Amino acid sequence: MSKVIFISIDAAEPSLVQQWLSDGDLPAIQSILDQGGSRQIGYPDDLVIHPWSNFYTGGNPGLHGVYHYLLWNPSEMKSERYNLGKIGVEPWWRVAAKNLDVIAIDMPMIHRSKNSKATEVIGWATHETFEPFFTNPPELKSELEKHLGKSMQISERYGLHSEKELLSVREEMFRMIEHTSEMTQYLITEKPWDLFLVAFHSIHLGGHKFWNLNGLREQPSERNRKLFTKTLKEIYQSVDAKIGSILEKVPPDTTIIIGSFHGMGASSSRVPILPDLISRIVSKEHGSAQSKPALGVLSNLRNIIPLPLRHILKKNLPFGLQDRMTSYWRLGGVDWSQTPAFALLSDFDGYVRINLEGREKLGIVSAGSEYNKWMNIVTEGIMSFADKDTGEPIVSRVIRRDTLDLTGPNTDNLPDLFIQWSDTPCAGHRAVISSLYGEIGWHTPRKNPDGRSGNHLRKGILISNKKITAPVESEIAVQDVSATLLAISDLPLPDHMTGKSFH
Repeated sequence: MSKVIFISIDAAEPSLVQQWLSDGDLPAIQSILDQGGSRQIGYPDDLVIHPWSNFYTGGNPGLHGVYHYLLWNPSEMKSERYNLGKIGVEPWWRVAAKNLDVIAIDMPMIHRSKNSKATEVIGWATHETFEPFFTNPPELKSELEKHLGKSMQISERYGLHSEKELLSVREEMFRMIEHTSEMTQYLITEKPWDLFLVAFHSIHLGGHKFWNLNGLREQPSERNRKLFTKTLKEIYQSVDAKIGSILEKVPPDTTIIIGSFHGMGASSSRVPILPDLISRIVSKEHGSAQSKPALGVLSNLRNIIPLPLRHILKKNLPFGLQDRMTSYWRLGGVDWSQTPAFALLSDFDGYVRINLEGREKLGIVSAGSEYNKWMNIVTEGIMSFADKDTGEPIVSRVIRRDTLDLTGPNTDNLPDLFIQWSDTPCAGHRAVISSLYGEIGWHTPRKNPDGRSGNHLRKGILISNKKITAPVESEIAVQDVSATLLAISDLPLPDHMTGKSFH
């Protein structure tokens, strides 16, 4: 059995990786590619439903039911932070640690486990963490702080950025890369391991913030415009250089796999106005009843307090209170007796749930014909909206969950409708309009209201230093990465795992 290391270049855009490989700008990754090969990572129906949970479980979304870090709880009528432990599926590397020496650094959005035998570091240099800085075993924390200093968790700031703020984000990106590299090299050389997992997060957040300048509140100076324009490439190159340093410290026969589970491009997500779209549709189609949410104190505050200020207020709170505030600001005070359909929390695709009787605690829509009626109303309504100026549709398609090939105990936790937006950049909007439901203004005309100039795309990339047996024209599933790492480690696949090894 050879050692194996998986390095996540989280949310790296395949077209950029391929271009910069061709230009000779990513020599470390190129050296891995030269020894083995690469494949595209893809998804059935092009639905990117929380790839990291696919990786952790080795199963499809029907197994884990995760679509966002805050999941709808129908028995409580609120959104809560997900926990894979509650569905009875441990991340596969924690199971593998019963037979192997495993090290995992900054796996995104994962809860701690007190029973795992894996060496784990959570919340070291990332914006995607559920925990304050934590290590397993606990005594490792003081050792790491002694040798490497303090952890650096950063909180993504939502809303349009000033030049000063974006300069600060830029600095944080390179500090995160250095932090991750130092931790990885320390543990590789100081601790035993057979399987090593590590995620670089700067490419992900950097893609959100530096894809273009549409997340800026004002035009930058010429000097900063040039700086911001080249930042994303510099982030990729910095990660590549650190990968080179890391790989100098691994044994020569180590299997090396580098992956990005989804890409990044100019943001086309209309999620910021999805609640407005659904509210407009429901208000008209629910008859004379008052269908708009009855706003409480926090909901009123949400409308008054600008997004950047809400972020400042929230980021210093404990994680649990942050979640409650996010959930309540989105859905708090809703009159569920007058709400047949509502938007779920999402970051990229839009998600809609029907307030179904017998499933939701306060459900009002009966199963069968009434459920189908509202599925059709929302689908046709969403599809009717277009950009006010160009007339281009803002939605490419709406997919019903019950038409997807999803199996598993948590399928019903997923949204009823998945909304895939048109691939035109959303920053071009002033308003959207429907012949059925009228006009809805874009919150920040000609800008990205959430400060994300870039957002997720539907294809990822995988590069290995060993031959990939999957056909060149085929796509690899995220679950296949999990299966491959277990197979290389000579361990059996759990019964629930649907992935197949590509080595």
